[in-house]
Amino acid sequence: MRWFAVAAAAEALAPSSIYVHLPFCRRRCFYCDFPVVVSGDGAATDARAAAYFAYLEKELATQPPGGALETVYFGGGTPSLVPPELLKRFIRRLDETRGVSRDAEVTLECDPGTFDAAKLGAFVGAGVTRVSLGVQSFDDSILEAAGRAPPR
Repeated sequence: MRWFAVAAAAEALAPSSIYVHLPFCRRRCFYCDFPVVVSGDGAATDARAAAYFAYLEKELATQPPGGALETVYFGGGTPSLVPPELLKRFIRRLDETRGVSRDAEVTLECDPGTFDAAKLGAFVGAGVTRVSLGVQSFDDSILEAAGRAPPR
């Protein structure tokens, strides 16, 4: 009986959020200390992201069960470089293994130069409910000085 109480207490304390690091970037900014994979745009990122998500899904399968997630945060890197269909599949896998609350906040960090209205719509269709927009400056000359590509 005592073991059941401890297990129930541990489950009640289990985190109801998850941070998923998506390390893909078009290039490394000189000031960045985060672990990133410089993959450029398009097909190179798509292939690396597919392999990375396959790894994440294997890692997810090793995690103990917990309560439904209230918050899912995709940070990076530049998560908005990732194909929306990979994000959708991973969110579905999270829901199958952990559960994602119907009212969960699912956040995706986005760089202004890496998405357009169609891609944003695809992210929403994948389950993203909130965007964290990373803006260092709206001045292209400052972005260039900081080693950032100006928005398209």
